[in-house]
Amino acid sequence: MRTLLLALLVFTAGTAGCSYDDVSPTAAPIQLLVNGIPATAVRLDATLVDATLGSQSVHPQFGAGTASSLSLSLPPPSTTGPFVVNVQAFDAAGTQIASGTANGTYSGPTPPTSLQVTLR
Repeated sequence: MRTLLLALLVFTAGTAGCSYDDVSPTAAPIQLLVNGIPATAVRLDATLVDATLGSQSVHPQFGAGTASSLSLSLPPPSTTGPFVVNVQAFDAAGTQIASGTANGTYSGPTPPTSLQVTLR
């Protein structure tokens, strides 16, 4: 499995190192801004489910307290139409500590679809 190391700008006071398996922002037709990441979170699971019930996931990992917001680049759904992105935050013990859902409609790669979700 390929892992990309990226330096991401977070909406706290600085930057955070993040390791995850998302797609290149220039190739990604879906951009997801995740807000409300708990300070004890160390990992997110973001799963896109399309109208055919096909799913694709990305799994960003970061240090506890380093990201309160994160921008993810997601692969395209397998078909045009409605889709849902479910996001879960986990602590170091693997316990789910927050979640959120974003709904969108995919009509093709350009322009990119931008979504936002706030974890609770």
